Amino acid sequence: MASVSPPTATPPAQTPEPPTTEPGEQRQEEQELFFLSLNPTAETTLVLLHGVTSCHLEWAHVIPHLLPDYHLLVVDLPGHSGSASVPGPYTLPRMADAVARVIEKHAHTVAVSNYNSSSSNPNPNPNSNPTATTTTTTNTTTNTTTTTTPLTTHPQPPHTKPSQNKNKKKAAAHIIALSLGGFVSLHLLKRHPSLCLSLHITGCAPFSSPPTSPTPSLTSKTFTFLAAHPSIPYYMMTILNSLPSFIYSAFCRWGGMLPHEELRAEMKRNAKWEVVRDVYSSILRDCDWELVRELGDLQVGIDNNSGDQDGEDGEDGKEGQRGVRILVVAAGKQDDVEAAREMGRVWREEDHLVGAGERGGTRTKSKAAVVRGAVHAWNLQFPEVFAEGIKAWVEGREELPVEYEELV
Repeated sequence: MASVSPPTATPPAQTPEPPTTEPGEQRQEEQELFFLSLNPTAETTLVLLHGVTSCHLEWAHVIPHLLPDYHLLVVDLPGHSGSASVPGPYTLPRMADAVARVIEKHAHTVAVSNYNSSSSNPNPNPNSNPTATTTTTTNTTTNTTTTTTPLTTHPQPPHTKPSQNKNKKKAAAHIIALSLGGFVSLHLLKRHPSLCLSLHITGCAPFSSPPTSPTPSLTSKTFTFLAAHPSIPYYMMTILNSLPSFIYSAFCRWGGMLPHEELRAEMKRNAKWEVVRDVYSSILRDCDWELVRELGDLQVGIDNNSGDQDGEDGEDGKEGQRGVRILVVAAGKQDDVEAAREMGRVWREEDHLVGAGERGGTRTKSKAAVVRGAVHAWNLQFPEVFAEGIKAWVEGREELPVEYEELV
């Protein structure tokens, strides 16, 4: 195995608390994230968010199973690949705000009264052509290209988002996320609930032990220790990235993962100390069981200021809260299954009727599930199962794929 030289810079002992904007506050113009816009003629937008040091290529095996039914926004999170130039600190709230700006500008609009209908079909356009738009946007420049396959680009005119009725329609998307992307999604829901139609997240349970657990599990202790000492996962990533290709390929085959040479090259470039340090520190600090309970309150759909429950503006002009279905999935081999079960239990107890009254009501319930035999990055292992679970959840089907073993 090739030797690895440690970085010359000594990791700082503590990450400073970053400034963040509160939900609804005016935000100054910032550099926009890189993303792929795939199949823009489909009606329903899905946002795909990757794990730490990864990028949009992580979804290459899942994307073909989602086309041509959905419009996909496949994002590179700040500090990663196409968004490498976006400055830090790389914390969950700041990343969530950056993703929110992508959704606000590029997701399709939906009628407010149609938010979170758990029995509605997204009505994809059966005649849509699954083309892809690759968009890199900064404050001053936008470059747009298109492709007949998800990850290869050719010129095409920019895609124009459908016109928006300011009183009846808002940009919103279903959020599909793994690992770091899942943690970002939780803060996206907390800070920008009106942008989220539903969440399908995996590998993003709080590292701390659930309050209901009498003693911390070994998994919880391990994750907490690593997050408190981010130099350890940083060096682990460095060693893994330095492995010869034939050893790394054998390791992936052992884990059942599909080939991803191009992604691995990006992961090497993205394994930067400042990214790893900020991400792990923020997960430990900003994603705890109090956040899980807060999101449970959001699901009740109660806005303490206005009492509104359907996502429309309350009397004080602030947007009312509304129910958002969350499916949290644990990978059976490597994730904290019991923590995912507890997340589902907290959210499931808050199930309620969305849009009740004269419009009628549709019961929305969040769920927790485990995919036995799955590794943490199981979108590289079972991409078709992953995609089928996404479709079942987005379309509000009663039954999930058989591989999704429900925990609550």
